[in-house]
Formats: sequence, structure tokens, C-alpha cells
Amino acid sequence: MSMADVDLRGFEYPLAPLLLRHKWALEALQVSMARVLRKLNDLRSEVHNAEQARNAQQEHLKQFPQRYLDPFLRRRALDYLTHTREAISALQERVEAAQSEHKALLSQCQKEQVQIDLLEQHQKQQLYDYALRQRAKTAAAMNHEWIARSLWEDLQRGEAVS
Repeated sequence: MSMADVDLRGFEYPLAPLLLRHKWALEALQVSMARVLRKLNDLRSEVHNAEQARNAQQEHLKQFPQRYLDPFLRRRALDYLTHTREAISALQERVEAAQSEHKALLSQCQKEQVQIDLLEQHQKQQLYDYALRQRAKTAAAMNHEWIARSLWEDLQRGEAVS
């Protein structure tokens, strides 16, 4: 049923402030999620760079084993690899934390979106009901007007006969 024939300017949705609050909350969550995604991408990039540096150092150690016959140099190279492995491990823990934060934010966004969808569906139903009431009022007014006009015409015909 079309609502083009009904004046909807008088419609006020009583839950509009709640709907607006949910929309703002969703926007704030989406901003937070974007920040977490950027942080997650940066961390993944750091992990990748650290792994590349570690792999390059390992290849260097494999290619020039005679260079590291000196125990001091060998110890420094192994310490570097150990430090790099620990740094990668710490970065991966941060990546996992960012992923779990992202999942939590995504879950909250979904909950907010469900609330928004329910409120918007309710608003549409309320608007439809309002339109039906307005049509009923218009029909009643037109019916009242028709009855009044027909009585007036009957009265006019009665005066014309006498």
C-alpha cells in the first residue's frame, strides 16, 4: 500500500532517540574497529619485516660459516637471532590480541546493527499504522462531509418543492 496519499508530517516515532543512540554507538564502534584493523595491519607488516630480517640473517650464517669461527662473532649472531625470534613472538602475541579485539568489536557492531534493524522495522510498522489511521480519519471526514452535503441537498430539494 502506497503512502503517497497520506501526509506523514505529523508522524513522530517515539523511539527515535533510542534509534539515533544505537546508530551513534555503531559509528563509534566502526571507528574503533577501523583503528584496530590499521593497528593489526601495521603489526602484521612488522612481523613480516622481522621474519624477513631473521631469514636474511640465517641465510647469511649459512653462506659464510667460516666467518663465524670466532666464538664472539658467532655468539653475537646467535644472540641477534634469539632476539629477533623473541621480538617476532611478542609481535605475534600483539597480533593475536588485536585480532581478538577486532572480533569483539565486530560482535558488538553486529549486536548494534541488529538493534538498529529491529528499531527501523518497528518504525516502518509504526509509520504504516499511522498512515492507516490517517486514511481512516480522512475517510471518516469525507464520509461525514458527504452525509452533510446529501442532507443539505435533500433540504434544498425540499425547499424547492414547497
